[in-house]
This record gives sequence, C-alpha cells and structure tokens, in this order.
Amino acid sequence: MKFTVAIFCFCSLTGFSAEKPVRVTSRFCGPEQDGQTGFFFEIPISRARELPAWSPDGGAAAPLSMSAACAAAKKALQARYSMTNEFEVREIEMRPLASFGTWYYDIECQTTKFDRWWSPCGMRAVILMDGGSVEPRVVGRDSDLAEAMRQADRSSFDVEQQFARARMGDTNALTALFSFSRNVDAAKSPGFGKALIEHLGELGDVAFAKVVAVQTPDVKTAVSSHLDAGIANTKVIRLQRPIAEAFPLTYAALTSSGQ
Repeated sequence: MKFTVAIFCFCSLTGFSAEKPVRVTSRFCGPEQDGQTGFFFEIPISRARELPAWSPDGGAAAPLSMSAACAAAKKALQARYSMTNEFEVREIEMRPLASFGTWYYDIECQTTKFDRWWSPCGMRAVILMDGGSVEPRVVGRDSDLAEAMRQADRSSFDVEQQFARARMGDTNALTALFSFSRNVDAAKSPGFGKALIEHLGELGDVAFAKVVAVQTPDVKTAVSSHLDAGIANTKVIRLQRPIAEAFPLTYAALTSSGQ
C-alpha cells in the first residue's frame, strides 16, 4: 500500500461565490482520443467552511485518523459498488483543501470482482476531516452508461464480459444481456441501447432475431425500448433507421406475442 502526503495548491478554489460548489479534487480516466470520463468531487462552500481546521505543519494529530478514514472510504465505496464489501486500500494521499485551512484524504481502493482484481477509475474515495465522504459527479464519455453500470454492480452482472461474448456470437451472453436490460432505464442509460443496436448491426438480423424470439414479453419490451434509444444515439449511419425498416426479422420477433 502506498501512502503519500501530497502538497498541492488548488488555486482554482479561490474566488468562489456562495452559489458555486468547491471542487475538492478531480480525476480523468480513459483514452484521450476517445474522450475521457471525469470524476469531480465537489462540496458546498458552506460545508467547506465548517470543516475542522488542520495542517500537518501544526504538529497536532489529524482530526480524523488514517484508520478511520480508511473505514469511511470502504463504507462509501460499499454504497457506490454494492456487489461486494471486500475492499482493499491501494493508495492513500493527504491533500490540502486550499483557502479553507484543512486537508482531506484521497483513498484509492481495489476489490475482487468476477474472480479477478478490479480497480476502476471511480474506485477512490474522498474523505473529509469531519469523517464525511464526497461522492463524485461523473461527466464524460461513459456517463451515458452510468445507470447501467450501477445496476450491473448491484446485481454482480459483468456487462463488459457479456457484451464481449455476444460479439463473438455467444447466444447465451446475448440472452443474459436481454434479461439484464429490464433492470436499466433506457432513457437514463442510452449507452446500453447504443451498444445493443450496434451489436445487432454486427451480428445481423437473422441471428439477433432468433434470440429475441424466445424471450418473454417483458424482456422484449425492454429490449425494444433500448434499441429505440440506441438508434437515437449511435453514430453508425446505417443503424439510424427504425427497427422495422433496418431489421424486419428482429422487429417481427419483438412485436410477436409468443415466446
């Protein structure tokens, strides 16, 4: 485990009005060429002013111990990633919250998921000196999949693995994705529908329709909603057409009342 006391001057924190949030820290992940996902940890300025004053230069112990901060970090991540409570601390940094005379803990964790170590960009916790945690505001390339990923975490469903298998023609994986789609609001996670419509384009109308045809009515309804959302969000021009026109067999399977 790595522990660092990092001294940074966040000059951008000065000059905030009461209406604007204080950005404690931020992080960007993902390949720059495809657009990155930003994690912005922000708090109201009133809360920043109420935090316990402390600096390592003063010689006094921190208002919140490192062990207590780690416990708070694990609790915060448990709420964010409810598929497991087995989090392991990988790195701890203490950083100043400039202009407010206090510091905070920036704690990165990892956990086991699907029998492998897993530490995504968002698996870090910001813990303030009053013991409170700061949840990130997620903006960027993956934000249109945020709702689907939250639902997947709650049910320990490996979305990425199932999409990869479906791309290789695994009909069981496609069935699993169809079933999972009932847990996801198409309007809140258009990225899921985008992935489905693009898989339909790759697999072809015949193969996709065969799997759709044996689904229950509620699954068909969910899949249809996601495909409609996908049509509106995909950048693949040939897929930006109604399902009935572009993929008549899939449309027939979706609208059939039989299973």
